[in-house]
Amino acid sequence: MCVPPAFLLLLPLLIVPGSALALSTLSISARQPHVSGTPNSSVLLSTSYSTLPHTDWLQLKWESLTPKTDLIKCTIRTMELENVYINTYPVGGREGRMEIVPDNGSLIIHRLKMSDMGSYQVTIRDSSASASAIISVTVQDIDAPVDEEGEANVSSHCFCLNISNIDLPASISIVLGSHLLSIFITVFIVFGQLKKKKCWSS
Repeated sequence: MCVPPAFLLLLPLLIVPGSALALSTLSISARQPHVSGTPNSSVLLSTSYSTLPHTDWLQLKWESLTPKTDLIKCTIRTMELENVYINTYPVGGREGRMEIVPDNGSLIIHRLKMSDMGSYQVTIRDSSASASAIISVTVQDIDAPVDEEGEANVSSHCFCLNISNIDLPASISIVLGSHLLSIFITVFIVFGQLKKKKCWSS
């Protein structure tokens, strides 16, 4: 069989794209780009990944980007007879509060702190390629102090009387009493002024 020289020149172009496509199958993605939690609770940074069919070594690494700090690594090795060895370092992750899920690469943060707020990156790596995904975490402080200054400003400009439990006659008495008191004070002041003028004229 005679192979044309032109076919030999085109052969590398036919092989390389297939190899590049095979290498690109290593990927990881975030199921939610943003998650939130409250202090002392647990939060799940959910991911999923895909690898080549016959990958015998795989590493998952989570790190904080604010500031950049390694949190936990997980190495997965597939040996003969389909035995799988999983090694996590450090055990329990940073501060003993991190847990990684080898099946999908997700990260669980236990006993959430306000300082855990920020961006997190997961990187998956095999012997020939790597891929990454980023998830942001928000920690909501449910015990945030109330704005006392704002309440004081409202109180200084408002006088409220709860009359929901006062019957109608009592309400009328309160209103009439306040008006009579105002009239009495006004008459007293006018009488005082007239008395002073009378003394000056005498």
